[in-house]
Amino acid sequence: MYNWTIEDIQKDIDYLDEKARKEKDLFKKDKLYQFLENAIYILLQLHLNDIDDIIEDTDIKSFENLIEYYELVPKFELYYPFIEQFVKLLKPVISKYNIYNNNIDSQSLSVFSYNHLMELCKTFYQSTDDEFTNYFEKLYSTNNHIRFKVNNLDITDSCVYNVFGLKKSYINIDHYFNENYTEILGSIVHEEAHAISFLINENRYWGNAIFCEIEAIFFELIANDFFTEQLDNNNFMIQSLNRLINEYYNGINLLKVKELIHSININKISPNLSLKFEYVGDISELVSYVFSCIVAIELCEIYHNDKKEALTILKKIINLKNDESEYANILFLIEPNKSLKSYIKRITNDIKLS
Repeated sequence: MYNWTIEDIQKDIDYLDEKARKEKDLFKKDKLYQFLENAIYILLQLHLNDIDDIIEDTDIKSFENLIEYYELVPKFELYYPFIEQFVKLLKPVISKYNIYNNNIDSQSLSVFSYNHLMELCKTFYQSTDDEFTNYFEKLYSTNNHIRFKVNNLDITDSCVYNVFGLKKSYINIDHYFNENYTEILGSIVHEEAHAISFLINENRYWGNAIFCEIEAIFFELIANDFFTEQLDNNNFMIQSLNRLINEYYNGINLLKVKELIHSININKISPNLSLKFEYVGDISELVSYVFSCIVAIELCEIYHNDKKEALTILKKIINLKNDESEYANILFLIEPNKSLKSYIKRITNDIKLS
């Protein structure tokens, strides 16, 4: 029932191509060709993924990656103090509850059909407000906006492909054959949040969309609160804790790179030098996930006490221009890490460890 294929993307490409060729206004024509290029890139990604899921070995990198880090690390200096505080506050929790993917009851997808999971997701979004409900139902009415794919690799990677110019999103939910339904449901809520935000503000996802994970992680966390109560299942709280643990380690890796870059003089390092250091991935992505999680937790605690206020702030964030000069405005809307301790206490009170 829930499925989309490469042919759907190809139809979007054909439509954008025809529209661009017929457009007389040069500015609009150029924009349409940019959208077309983006859609073609999505198609290429999908062809590669469907042929073979390739995992790149990025454990050890050399001079080129050091240059990449040297250029990117300074761009996020504003956010490192918040990330350092986040890691510091989480450290005692990690040592006590380091249970990532180890304490989930084995209630697999076989108990819940895809249709049932989508109905649960719909029920959750209907509990938020009319605007988010209407956007979700617009997506929900089109079954081919989401597909489910069983993955036999060591990792799964759900994602959303946004087709600019058409305001269309294609969600891919990647999961294991016997994966717990709470994890799959969390992935659906997360990716649907991206699709909803794309409908609200298409420009938010154009180019270098640094903090677009805020809304996805926020809805993921409040959905875990919602389903804990509605389904009487504290595995959802373990999912929230797993999110914190994951971003804790992302924060650790990010701060290691920051310290490395701050401690060297790149001009005194020869490109021919055999360098061995841990390549931890895209710095922009690490900052995006960790800082987005920090913001999402604050919104989650505001939501816990004043739903309307939290959603008002979230909509302001979603409608920010996708520009580095706008990102700092987030700090006028929330105070990072202010409620982290209370959030940790609240979710860990609901967790019963085996």
